[in-house]
Parts: sequence; structure tokens; C-alpha cells
Amino acid sequence: MIHLDSHQFGRVAALFDDTLPNRPLLESVLADRNPGWVFADREEQPTAAVVVSLYSFTYVGGRPDRELLDFALARSAPASKPRVICSPDEVSSPAGFIEGDPTIDRIEFTHLVPTWRAPVPLPDGMLLEPMTLGLLEQCLWKEDVLADSASLERFLEIGLGICGVIDGRVVSEAYASIPGDRAYEIGAIVHPEFRRQRLGYVTCAALIDECRRRGHGTIWSCDRTNEASTRLARALGYRRERPYRFWLPSRPA
Repeated sequence: MIHLDSHQFGRVAALFDDTLPNRPLLESVLADRNPGWVFADREEQPTAAVVVSLYSFTYVGGRPDRELLDFALARSAPASKPRVICSPDEVSSPAGFIEGDPTIDRIEFTHLVPTWRAPVPLPDGMLLEPMTLGLLEQCLWKEDVLADSASLERFLEIGLGICGVIDGRVVSEAYASIPGDRAYEIGAIVHPEFRRQRLGYVTCAALIDECRRRGHGTIWSCDRTNEASTRLARALGYRRERPYRFWLPSRPA
């Protein structure tokens, strides 16, 4: 079992299912855009691999055994508890070894057919502005951006974001901080006192339009219990919904 260097990441790419949920982050780590760690059962012609992103998303390819997963978790340092991505068609875990650890039910939204045809009219007094370092300082998800990208400057280099601003104050945030090979994974949040005013919709619509202008599609994912997020994804026009799970494995002693 080995920890691969970045120039070796391409050796394991074919081991991962093309249909894995949250695939943009896997692709971005393997392309050395977003930070993470890559482990394999052997250096030459590996048959199993584990990828752990700094954001804590964890992917298994080639159906590794628990020994390789424990090796990977012991030698990586994600920002929070590792969350192993479990495909929708798996009976248990990706490698068949969940043993009483907790799981979280999730939904991935894809196949967007936008529900707007032109720039969406903005609420009175609201402006949409590209994210800058100054605006990020006001953002509720600044720490998540750091976990995605390791630095705010790196996020602005590899990703993009849109802020809704009223009277100089950030009131909504939409992020494309995870650039996959063909699609960004996006997410958004509206500041609590400004919710239920369609600010999330208009901010995300502007972000999606910019992603499309750059030649990228988008995907959306959230916990099944996050009703506000699922409503927004459906309102934006995502047509395909896939259930899947996070598995939260216990770390090796």
C-alpha cells in the first residue's frame, strides 16, 4: 500500500466508476486542482485505490479492502470526519464492509433544464457581484471554501462564485468551487434574515449561466433531510435525482 505523488494520480483514474456521485471533486483531486490524498494497493498497475479530499469526501475505486481504507484514513487529514461516497446501486458500502458505522442519506441532482430564459430580475436594491477576497470575508461558507481549495486565492483561481449584495452587505452566496472535468459541483446559501425572497434562486441562476458560458455543466447534492436545498434544486430545473449515501467510517485506532 502506498501514498501516491501527484504525478502518479493518473494511474488510478480508471478504477473509479464514471457514475459516482460527487464525481467533480474526485476528478479535481486527481487533476491536482483541489487538494487531497491518493492511495493505492501498489505503485505499478494498481488494482484498488482510495482518494481522500481535503474537504473530507472519500472515494474508493477497484473495491479495495478495509486495510487499504484504514491505511488511507490514517495518513490523510481531511477538514472533518471522512465521508465515503456510496454509489446508489451498492447494497452496503462500496467495498462491502460497513459494520455499524453511521450513514447519511443524500440526493444528487443532475440533468439541468434551466427554468429561466434570460437573466432573472433581481429584487429591489440587490446586486449580483463576482466573488472577490473582500466579499469572501463576509461569506458564511468561507471556511468551506478553505476546506475545498486550501486557500481563498486558490478558490478564485480554479472556481468561481457569485454574491448577492444589498447596501454593500453579502446576503446570498453561490459557489462553483469544485471544477470537475465537465461539470462544477455547486452549492448556495442565503443569510438567515434574507430567506424566502428567492435570493438563492436568482444567485444560483447567475452562477449556472456563468458556468455554462465557460463550457461546464453543473451538479447539485445535499442531505435528503435538507428540504430547502432540494426545493431550490428542483426550482432551478434539475431533472434527474439519484439517492446515495455518505458512510462515516470509524477511523483506525
